[in-house]
Amino acid sequence: MTNETNDSILGNHLNNEFTGNAGNDSLDGAEGSDIALYKSIQSDYKIEVIESTIQITSLNSNEGIDTLSNIEYLQFSDTTIEIASLLNPTTIPTTPAEVDITPAEGDSNHINYFLLQISGALSIDASVNFQTQDGTAKAGEDYIATSGTSTILAGELSTVIGVEIIGDQISEQDETFFLAITNPQGGIFPTGMTEVIASRTIIDDDLNISANNIQIIGINHDLY
Repeated sequence: MTNETNDSILGNHLNNEFTGNAGNDSLDGAEGSDIALYKSIQSDYKIEVIESTIQITSLNSNEGIDTLSNIEYLQFSDTTIEIASLLNPTTIPTTPAEVDITPAEGDSNHINYFLLQISGALSIDASVNFQTQDGTAKAGEDYIATSGTSTILAGELSTVIGVEIIGDQISEQDETFFLAITNPQGGIFPTGMTEVIASRTIIDDDLNISANNIQIIGINHDLY
């Protein structure tokens, strides 16, 4: 469904694809699983949540401003975003209780956070190296491999490490991957421990099979 003027476009009970093109358009998907299509990359648009609607403003073209309701996905030339993730954004955890150790796979990519904590604030920065590790979940298929250095700043008690989960609509088993932290600087692991590992079990919401949760907690450095 396309148009090039300022229009209100209403979908039906089917799975529709909407392209507003030029002009300021109101797009209502109604029923079904609907996609709003945009020509350029995501960074060429400003995305805003206004109550229960999404407003898309073109920054580099004449596509104007679109107001979306009852639409499930935004598709740009470089990525697809699930609108539910915008209306209900992932909370960046500050306590273990806020950590999601069994994230739903979803239909589009999203970030899951690991929480790295120390028992008491330090007067210097404390850092560790981190790296994802395959389990039954495989990097590039189920999540995006990542590695680097994470730092808890002086005076702080925690930081987060984000790992991107790959969403799809393929039925499969629940799958697990791991994040390992090593080489503490500014702090120490318990005697004899060289790494701390936490796991994530990606719940396949296309198949809805339950999974066991695994959590490994270090003593001086706790990773959730």
